[in-house]
Amino acid sequence: MSDLPSNWGITTPDQLLSNLRVAETGGDIAECADALEWMLGSRRLVDRETINVEAVAAVEHDQWAHWTAYMLDNLSRENIIRWSLQIETPYAELTEAEKDSDREWANKAIDAALVEV
Repeated sequence: MSDLPSNWGITTPDQLLSNLRVAETGGDIAECADALEWMLGSRRLVDRETINVEAVAAVEHDQWAHWTAYMLDNLSRENIIRWSLQIETPYAELTEAEKDSDREWANKAIDAALVEV
């Protein structure tokens, strides 16, 4: 917390949270916004040095292998048409079921990324 602006008088995470709650009680919203900007803009919660790239790569391979095996077992004209349409569909426009499948793999990749190197 030592790289917070000294004029904030914040030295602990609890003090930072207290200042962030200021907006809820009618306090100085500019100070709250400054604290949020510092937290979200100038600091990364995770950086490349803390990500286990090999574990993420293993998850990506597992995802590819899972999909390829499924695809080879289920090749049909109907599936090829459906998959071709899905390829062209942005994530935001997928059905919730399709998004859930992507979220499942995203969570596996996140879990793998956060494992200690």
